[in-house]
Amino acid sequence: LLNILALWLLYLLGKRLLGERAGIIAAMIWTFYLPAYVAVLNIGGDQTATVLLLFAALSFERACRGHGWKGLLLTGALFGLAGLSRSASVAFGISAGLSWLFLNGIRGIKRQLVGAAALACGAALAFTPWTVRNYLVFDKLVVGSTLSGYNLLRHNSAITGDDYFHFVAVREGRAYLDAF
Repeated sequence: LLNILALWLLYLLGKRLLGERAGIIAAMIWTFYLPAYVAVLNIGGDQTATVLLLFAALSFERACRGHGWKGLLLTGALFGLAGLSRSASVAFGISAGLSWLFLNGIRGIKRQLVGAAALACGAALAFTPWTVRNYLVFDKLVVGSTLSGYNLLRHNSAITGDDYFHFVAVREGRAYLDAF
């Protein structure tokens, strides 16, 4: 279902940006994009992040047509949710914010700063519950998404030493398992 939704969103994005033909071509490319079908077998965040990024791109395109800071707040929240699914998605949100800042050059800089701040606040709003949850679990601020710092700390939380924020290789991990 996520692949079908991604196909439809790619069609809409291509149509809005370049016309009907571009939308059809984008949808056809997605139809034959084999890694998307392989990702179905992997229960990860790739498909969710893809759909959220496409929704964010459509929201950003709409905001660029003059729908103001509320649209950018939604766009930021969508980029933030995508970032929770795949941390690499954060780069798209940063790119959108920078694009918004330099959209009209130096003209209307106040409007552009307000929009960029709204986009950043939307992303921060999406990340806040996860950040608070990680703080409550680990008693410290963990900067990262579901796959980076969180997993590292979750897997290493049983380590009793001060240096538990590092990658545990096989040999070290085996020693911890044998200790139990």
